[in-house]
Amino acid sequence: MQSPKSPLTSACVLAEVVRSYEQPVMNNTHRSEYAEAIVVLALRDSGWIRMKPWDGWDCEHKSGLRLEVKQSAAAQTWGSGTNRSFPRFDIAPRKGFWEEEETWVPLSKPGRLADIYVFAWHSEPHERADQRDPARWEFYVVLTRDLPEKQKTISLTRLRSITNSCTVDGLAAIVKRSAATL
Repeated sequence: MQSPKSPLTSACVLAEVVRSYEQPVMNNTHRSEYAEAIVVLALRDSGWIRMKPWDGWDCEHKSGLRLEVKQSAAAQTWGSGTNRSFPRFDIAPRKGFWEEEETWVPLSKPGRLADIYVFAWHSEPHERADQRDPARWEFYVVLTRDLPEKQKTISLTRLRSITNSCTVDGLAAIVKRSAATL
């Protein structure tokens, strides 16, 4: 005898989606969204809002300033537990951006679309990693004007030579202080 199927509801689908974020070590796509959510929640009381997927930047301040979140982690889902990622972050100038997810807006010359970058780094090795815990991430806040102009990526070593790290608890204050210089 076959058991009756439970109804497929949006709550069931959401519960299934959430499972991808419940792993101590997330894949690159889920970890990217997770790190972005950490940053936006840390900044929410200081006037920043999260943009829609496919927008040209991740957060926007009520003043119009734009912020981009980039992330990397030592522990990766691919390979064995001993694999460690070489931390590099994408900072390539863009040729344009999507507006309202349907209109491509080309730039007259390639450039970076955000005013501030927040680089999120999770340093723990696979056996101790729990990327779900915001307190276990390091954040590096850099004004776009301070990034190397012609580089497409930046290493963690280079970031550490430009700025100091902060915890999630100090992120809003550092972003506010950085924004005040623009």
